[in-house]
Amino acid sequence: MNEANLRPAERRLMAMLDEGTPIDEIAARFRRSPAHIRRMIRWTRHPRPAANSRKAPDALESRVLTLLAQGETHDQIGEKFRRSGRFIRQVEAFAHLKRGTSVAAFDHARRLLKQAGEEARTPNSEPRLPHPDVTSQED
Repeated sequence: MNEANLRPAERRLMAMLDEGTPIDEIAARFRRSPAHIRRMIRWTRHPRPAANSRKAPDALESRVLTLLAQGETHDQIGEKFRRSGRFIRQVEAFAHLKRGTSVAAFDHARRLLKQAGEEARTPNSEPRLPHPDVTSQED
């Protein structure tokens, strides 16, 4: 059994069992019935997914990330979803957590895209993404 997937109470329960503590005493310490403790023991033996397994962002998270990438602010997106800008920031952070991406990296990329968009609007300029590793080659 992988104890990393257990909740703190379940780890404590299993440690007490390993030490040889009787179920009646464990039940008294947890303030539960012995039957409940037996059920908890059975539950800990069932396989479950890892606690830190990531899933894909849900529809709201994906939409928020898309709108942010298009240059909209948290407050503008919040108005569309009838939520606050703070809520949208939380949705964004959770989406990045699920994806395993850094919010800072996403913000940096968004700023670069916004800067490139502003350059594209200026007359006689070619839209480019500024990047420190890429040198400009003139024809």
